[in-house]
Amino acid sequence: MAGKEYVRELRDDAVLYCKDPSKTKQEFVDEVNLNNIMERFQASGQAGMASFRPPGVSGDLSSAVDFKTSLNIVMEAEAMFASLSGQVRYRFHNDPREFLEFMEDPKNLDEAVKLGIVSVTNPPGPQEVKVVSMPEVKKVKKDVVDE
Repeated sequence: MAGKEYVRELRDDAVLYCKDPSKTKQEFVDEVNLNNIMERFQASGQAGMASFRPPGVSGDLSSAVDFKTSLNIVMEAEAMFASLSGQVRYRFHNDPREFLEFMEDPKNLDEAVKLGIVSVTNPPGPQEVKVVSMPEVKKVKKDVVDE
């Protein structure tokens, strides 16, 4: 289609000449044909891109958190990452995702301690536990009196 001139008459006294090559992709001609769209709608009840799902998006999302909660989680994580020192952020290419992936791997604990991200305290030593028996409870017998 390159080099073809397109002429469109706007009114009787005005004409628009487009000498640039067309940017319209002709391989989509069947997808955007109104007759084909109507046939798909009659067959499936959905027209055009309404039925489009990106690859990998499927399944039951009813237990997922809502958008606002998800956005708040992301914003909180970004704020926490921004509060780290510049050296630590530089180590993770200023990318919170890379930082979170690093922190999820238990093999990185030593490096996290060296970076000052994590502090490890020694757990208290073994503690002595003494088992004490419960004192005996006297059972009191109640007499039932009939009236």
